[in-house]
Amino acid sequence: MHMKIFVPKSYSELTAAQSRWMFRTLAKNPELNSVEFKTFAFLRFAGLHVITKDYESGDFLIKLGRSIFRIDAAQIAGAIRHL
Repeated sequence: MHMKIFVPKSYSELTAAQSRWMFRTLAKNPELNSVEFKTFAFLRFAGLHVITKDYESGDFLIKLGRSIFRIDAAQIAGAIRHL
């Protein structure tokens, strides 16, 4: 499966709503490390919704629009390296 997603490349590309979410999330969750925050931001800004996690395999069931697919933690880590 191939899909294209858009994630802002810099702060200047964030919408007002995305900026508010970002600062509100940081203020409410000061214990988040940078990797955790980047993961949340990536999923949020890409419009990806985690449905559930398979604890045996470590995979996540993700929804994007009407499509549902499986993704593993390594794929998410690979994506957030570019943030």
